[in-house]
This record gives sequence, C-alpha cells and structure tokens, in this order.
Amino acid sequence: PALNSTNGSTVVVTQATPRRKRPKLKDDRTAATPERAQEEDITDDASLSSILDWDNHHRQIEITWTPTPDLPDWVEVLRKQGHPLSSSCQLPGESEGVPNEPRLTVLRDNRPERRMAWFFALQSDPSPAYEEMVKSVVLSGRIKAPTLEPYFLMIMNKSAHAKYVAQGGPFKHALASWMISLGVRVVGHVVSFANRKGLNKEKASGAQWARLDLFKMAKHMQPEFKKRGLITSHILYTDMDLFFSHDPPLPGINTQLRSCGQPYISPKEAHLHMKNGKKKLFQWSKCVTGNSHGTKVNDPNFPYVFGAGTEVFTPWGMNSGVMYINVENATKYSDDLIEFAASKGFRSFSTADQSCMEHFFLQHYGGDFGKGGENSWDWLDDSVINSRGFLLPRQWLKGSEGSRASIWHWHGYKADQIRCFFDRIRDGSWDVKGRVEKGPKQDQVPGCKVVKGSGS
Repeated sequence: PALNSTNGSTVVVTQATPRRKRPKLKDDRTAATPERAQEEDITDDASLSSILDWDNHHRQIEITWTPTPDLPDWVEVLRKQGHPLSSSCQLPGESEGVPNEPRLTVLRDNRPERRMAWFFALQSDPSPAYEEMVKSVVLSGRIKAPTLEPYFLMIMNKSAHAKYVAQGGPFKHALASWMISLGVRVVGHVVSFANRKGLNKEKASGAQWARLDLFKMAKHMQPEFKKRGLITSHILYTDMDLFFSHDPPLPGINTQLRSCGQPYISPKEAHLHMKNGKKKLFQWSKCVTGNSHGTKVNDPNFPYVFGAGTEVFTPWGMNSGVMYINVENATKYSDDLIEFAASKGFRSFSTADQSCMEHFFLQHYGGDFGKGGENSWDWLDDSVINSRGFLLPRQWLKGSEGSRASIWHWHGYKADQIRCFFDRIRDGSWDVKGRVEKGPKQDQVPGCKVVKGSGS
C-alpha cells in the first residue's frame, strides 16, 4: 500500500450514560473463588503502535488476489439443473456482490467520519475452512463497510500465548501479519477465566467463550478508540462466518438501527399477552416474522446493554453472532456474567456462551424468566444486521435499491459446506428440480457434511 498522510479528521462522541440501575446480586450467587483470585488479563498490545501508524499513513488499501479459473456462475448452474429459481427466491443486485477483477483499491480518504470498532474472534490456529472465512469477512468489511475498523481477537491458551510472544508476536504469525497488512488491529488474548473449573483446554483456546471478556475489554480500550477517531459509546461484535453487503447502521441520533423490542413483558402488562388462556412473561422479537422492521430509536445510548438479532430455535432468545455492545453499561455486568457461567461449570448451556447470556440477563438478575427484563438485551432487526439466506430472502429486499441487509450470516451450514452442496448440484448428484427447502439427504451429497436439527 502507498504511504501517505491522512487529513487528521476528528470525531465528536457523546458518551453513553446508564439508563437502568444495576440490581443487587442475589444471595445464591457464587462467591469469589480461589480460581477467580488467580485470574489475570493477558491481552497483548503488540500491534497497537503499528496500527496507529497505519491509520496515519495509509490513504488507500490495495487488495489483490489470484482469480479462480473457470469460476462457476452458481445461479446459472441452478437453472441448468432445473431448479425453479425465479419462484423460490430473489437475489440482491450486482452492486452488493463480490468484485470480479483481481485488483481493488479502497480509498481511505473516502471513509465516513463516524466509524466504529468491529471485533471478531477466532483461535490462533484455525482450520483451513475457518481461516478462509475469517479472511473473507475482513475483505468484505474493508470493501463494503468503511464505517468499521476491524479488531481481530486472536484467542489462545496461556502457554501458546507465551510462545507466540517469544516468536515475535503478530508480526511473525502468518494469519496475524496478513491482518495487519489490511490495517486490522490484532489483539492476542488469553481468556481471563481459563483456569476456572469446567473450562477445559479446548474451550479456553476457542473463541466462543472469549466473547464474555469483550464486555470488559471494550471499556479498557475506550482511550484507544478515541485516539483512532472511533465512536466510544458502542462497539460491534460479529462472528467471522458472515459477510457485509454494505455499511451496517451505527448507533446515534437519526440512525437506521431499529428496536424490535425486548424478550421481557412486565407482569402489569402480562394480561395483554395472553397465550392459551395464560399470561405470557416473555415474547418473540417483533421483527422475527418479517412483517415489521422495528421502531426507530433516536437515543445515542441505544442499545442500552447490548443489541442482537434473533435465534431461530428459541422463541425468547437471541443470536450472539452479531451484537452491538454499549461499552459503559455492558462492562458493569462482565464479572457477574463470568461468575454465573462458572457457577454452572460452563455447562448446562445448549449453545455455550449464547445461552449463558440469555439465561443470565433474563433469569439471574430477576429470578424466573421474564422478571428481570429491565436488564435484558434489545432485539434488533434481523433483516438489517443478521440476515440469513433461509429466512425468506424476499423480505430483505427493497427492489432496485438493493437489500436492507448489511450483514449476511452463515447460520447453521458454513460457506465451505454450502460450496460442497453446490458441487454436488453441478455434478448431478443432488436433484434440485423440486422443493429442496429442507436440504439434502446424505446419499444425495456424497463427500459433504449433512446436519439435521434446529438452526441448520
């Protein structure tokens, strides 16, 4: 990339102020343990000075790649194999697709004045498929979402981190150095509660539970956000199995970020939410059916703790794969959230940290489900921030304007698995002439992995 100076623009940021009171902890909360007393925060800042220098000197990013020879037109493959494409789905326009030319210049001078830190996490030694996915999400973010400044939370255990530092840190690590070349802030991190009982070595090295550290980490990094000209009130966290079609909305006044309600119903309003003659104390997102796209919220503190999309297999749940996190407010729950997970031995949660957060914010701060809702998360509109291809793509589209969706999530099957299915469609193994919404059977897609069950 060419080395030049930037214009040094600054951003005026309104700090978030808590809207809700933090409730007192209940008597059944696990007390501080010896393991907790021994915890330490291992988060290296080796790439910080280089990324600040990168911000100051890089006015453009040159992205090159080796084009795939004879790359298939997969839509045309579906048509040739007799799939009734026109009657089953619509596709976003070419403007939201991937560039075809093997060289692309992203001009940093054109980046928006308001920008936000965007975190994603992965272990330091991922499989080839996951390494491809994390590189893809960074490229799509750099190309399609200039309001986001990427932060790669690279997770490892304590011994692996010591070796990583001794060998030269991110500059000598293949994946980390690739990230730095694109202006990604690499944060080598050991899960702060890795020595807790029940968190085995595999979990401690993986990225799932590391998200619990992010609630506190974001608060510690606020001065860095300010120095880089980023908003300091919120951060965005995403899984790395997704891609951007355009800029996601940022929190603030006149934002396109919309509220779809909370899973909590006040006992005083329960009579308004009757089901089978019984009062309901929890509900679905108002946007989950696609008939509503939520309510506009002109409050710079929204989301108030964190905002997330929905989960397809829990009616009151959320999907932690995309979260807008309120830095000031979420950090207050960090220690207690980790303590709650540890009290359950990091088990009893069907979807790991996601279920842990669901139960913690709905249950632990208020007793039974639905009685602590003043501390629950805010649902956001899936059709904007957490779109999934199997959820009626028509509702995400706005005609010639393109799609509402800024983030598309590989929920269930991942990109490499879907690619395998398309290869089987192309060679005729899987007949897609009829209705195929439920996916293939194993004998239809030899060599591919078929998953059955909720969310697949």
